[in-house]
Amino acid sequence: ALDKLTTATGSVDSYVYSYDRNANRLSDTLNGTSTTYAYEPFSNRLNQVGLDPVILDANGNTTQLRGMALGYSPDNRLIAANDSNYGYNGMGERVVKTNAATATVYVYGLQGQLMAELDSSGQIEKAYIYLNGQAFAVLDYASDTAGELAYIHADHLGTPQGLSDEFANIVWLADCSPFGLAIVNEDPDLDGNEVTLNLRFPGQYYDQESQLHYNYFRDYDPGTGRYVQSDPIGLGGGLNTYVYVSGNPLRYIDLLGLDTAGISINVNFGFGVGGTIGLNVVGDDSGNIAIQSVLGGGGDTPGASLTGNYEATNADTVYELEGPGSQAGMDGGEVLVIEGGAIFGQGFSGWYAGYGAGFGSPVGASGYVTDTNTLLAFNPFKSYEEFIRWLEELSNECD
Repeated sequence: ALDKLTTATGSVDSYVYSYDRNANRLSDTLNGTSTTYAYEPFSNRLNQVGLDPVILDANGNTTQLRGMALGYSPDNRLIAANDSNYGYNGMGERVVKTNAATATVYVYGLQGQLMAELDSSGQIEKAYIYLNGQAFAVLDYASDTAGELAYIHADHLGTPQGLSDEFANIVWLADCSPFGLAIVNEDPDLDGNEVTLNLRFPGQYYDQESQLHYNYFRDYDPGTGRYVQSDPIGLGGGLNTYVYVSGNPLRYIDLLGLDTAGISINVNFGFGVGGTIGLNVVGDDSGNIAIQSVLGGGGDTPGASLTGNYEATNADTVYELEGPGSQAGMDGGEVLVIEGGAIFGQGFSGWYAGYGAGFGSPVGASGYVTDTNTLLAFNPFKSYEEFIRWLEELSNECD
C-alpha cells in the first residue's frame, strides 16, 4: 500500500483500509466493524459494497448506489439524483440545482471557485470570500439581509472544519473521516440558529440529497473514496479512473477531478547504462504553469534519441511532480523514433508518448530513476487578478 492511507486514529474513531494493486479499496474498518468491496473481474468498476449492489451503465457511470438512483447526460455528467436535477454551463460548471420545492443557482469566479449561491428569484443566499485561492469566509444572507459573516477554519488541505462568527463563537463544526465523509453540527453554540456550509474537500460541494460531493467535472462519493464516474480524460489520469488521489486524501487534493498535462523535450542515451535529460512545460487544473527539468539514470538499450512528448498524470498540481520518481518505456525506429511509457512519482502516476529522431537499436526499452525540479512557475489567472487589484489601488490613490 505504498503512499496510500492504511490507518487513521482520532480521539473517537479509528480507521483501517486495505487496497488491491490498482488502489481499489478492498475493505475499510471503522472502530472494529469492517465493510468489504467487490469489483467486476479484470476491471476497476465497483459492483458491491458490503451486501449492497452497485450498478454501472455501459459508460462506467454509477447508476445505483446505496439504493439511490443516479441519472446522467450523454456526456456523462450527473443530472439527476433522487428528486433533484442538475444543470451545467458551457465551461462544465454546475450552475443550477432544482427539486420540487426549491432551486439554487451557482455563480463562479475566473478560476472556477464558487462565489455565490442564489435562490430562484435571483436573491443572494450565500457569498464566499477567498484569500490566496482558499475559501476564507462566508456571508449568509438567508438569515440576515445584510449578510451574516462567518470565518472558515480549514485543515492543512483547505477542508473546512469549523465556522466562527465575529464574536469568535463556533457556529458550525464538522467531524470528517479521512476520505471526507462529514458528520456536521450546525448549532454547536446552542443558540437555536442552524448554520449550513456545504464546502468540503477543496473544489468539492456537498449535496444532501445524494450524499455526494460535486467536484467540477465529476462527482465524488466520500463513503467509498471513489468517483461515481470514470475520469473523463481516460487513462491520462492514471490506470485507475475512479479512485480519489490514489488513496492518499491526507496529502493530496483534486480540485477538478482531472490531472496535470504537459509537453516535453527529451534527450535519451544508453549503452546498457543510460540516462535521460528533459525539459517539460506542464499545467494543472488550478491554472498553474511550470517549466521543469528532469534528470534520470538507469538502464537503456544502445542508442540515443531526441524526442518531443506529450505527458499526462493524475497529480493534482504541477508542484506534486517535483522530487524523485521513475519512468519505464519502449521505443522503436533507427532514424524516426517513436516512444511511450509510464511515469511514477510520489503519489501519482501517468504516461507519455511522442516521437523524434535518433540512432541505435530498432527496438529498445529503458528504465530510469528520475529527479524533477521546477525552474519557473506562475499562474496567469492569479497574475491577472493581482494586476486588476494593482489598478484598483492605483485608481484609489489617484482619487
